[in-house]
Amino acid sequence: MITKDLVLDLPFADGGTSRFTDTVTGKVGKWNNTPITGWDSRLGTYMDLNGSNQDGVLNLTGKQVALQQVTIEIIHRADSVSQYKRVFHVGVTADRTHSIEFDDGWGYVFNAGWSGGGGSWSIPKPAVGDIDHFFWTYDWGSTANNPIIYKNGISQTVTVRGAPSGTANNDYTKLTIGSELSTSQYWDGRIYLVRMWRRVLTAGEVTLLTNNPWAIYGNNPKAFMQVGKAAAAGAPVTSTSIFQTTNQFWGS
Repeated sequence: MITKDLVLDLPFADGGTSRFTDTVTGKVGKWNNTPITGWDSRLGTYMDLNGSNQDGVLNLTGKQVALQQVTIEIIHRADSVSQYKRVFHVGVTADRTHSIEFDDGWGYVFNAGWSGGGGSWSIPKPAVGDIDHFFWTYDWGSTANNPIIYKNGISQTVTVRGAPSGTANNDYTKLTIGSELSTSQYWDGRIYLVRMWRRVLTAGEVTLLTNNPWAIYGNNPKAFMQVGKAAAAGAPVTSTSIFQTTNQFWGS
């Protein structure tokens, strides 16, 4: 079941410029400095961050922290791939459980926290203006493990930039979308979707979600997208437009 161990789901269906909701826990995050929201007919609601002072913050809890394995799914369009632009960061300043950023020398980089020195791995940067669908998977079970990274359903060649050492350092609780803790490295571009699992998705699951990112919402994904469309037009999601089943919100 593709929703097994899904611990974070941010489709931005709230459509608001001040808040967003994790559909797994129901917890609400905060947008800083009013990013633009828009609607894409295929991918639903997106948030467009300006690269200078806009980001989103959510406090993680429970099964979202102290991960032994992780899969991060992000759909985005980068309007700039400049040095250190960061789309995803869990951690504190200058230290992280896991983060994803651009590097002018290395490319597009995944970082994982370890006590003796974090690991860093890279793939080539995406093209400016392209909408790309990424999956970043990692297992803290061994310092010898490398992440498996997919771009638009294709497994990428990963380059080791810094080998980790020590023990897993993966218990931070603050997620920042689009910067490093609202201090620097601001993302420039659209973000359509952010999800996280506490396991490594299989190649088959990645293919399924690449072909249909709304497959986790069952047999009625268009209805969920309509919620996002209405929200983008100015009608925020309410308790009457979504319902909860077994601690998971689905489109109504």
